[in-house]
Amino acid sequence: MLAAVLIGVAAALADPDGVLVGRDDPGIHLSRGNAHLRAKEYDKAIVEFTRAIELRPDFAEAYNNRAYATYCKYDGTGNPLADLNRALELRPEFPHAYNTRGCVYMAAGEPDKALADFNRAIELQPDYPRAYRNRANVQLKKGHIGLAIADFERAGGNPKRIILYLLVAAALVVGALTMATLRMLSISRQASRMRDAEPGAAPSGGPATPLGNSRVTEGPPSVN
Repeated sequence: MLAAVLIGVAAALADPDGVLVGRDDPGIHLSRGNAHLRAKEYDKAIVEFTRAIELRPDFAEAYNNRAYATYCKYDGTGNPLADLNRALELRPEFPHAYNTRGCVYMAAGEPDKALADFNRAIELQPDYPRAYRNRANVQLKKGHIGLAIADFERAGGNPKRIILYLLVAAALVVGALTMATLRMLSISRQASRMRDAEPGAAPSGGPATPLGNSRVTEGPPSVN
């Protein structure tokens, strides 16, 4: 009977992700938030990270992770930058927070600030593949192809293949735009030629006759 009770208690304390939930502990809320983050359940993750911060206001990891979840939602709500600044205030040498803040700056169209943060993340953690990839993307945006290739190599990817894919994608976009423009010009020219060759009203006052067939009218002639 005692064994059955213990098994029941253990089952009540564990969720499907294997994270204990029976205690209101900031570390447990962080772990649950991370599980929701992996499942792309960003609102649920934010709730857990917020509770972790309420229980432990100096929890830098919870601030960073809440900022990342807010950033991943892409709906303009929340303030990931404020959370990241707070995380770095609490832990000035926190590479993940620098990397996350660099992503936020990139999304905001501030590549120079993003580059500075990715540089700092790599300085603090030289074996940080994600930061290298992010920095490579900034270098591409700034037109520094050689630096981007070097960072892709450090990240463990195939830089030449990545650059090739990007160039092919750009070429496809440019090609599609070119074809659409040529098509519009062709339609415009055809319409212009048709206007120039369009016959006047039929002698009876009815509709004009179709091009190339003067014996057939488009409809019955008007009655005078």
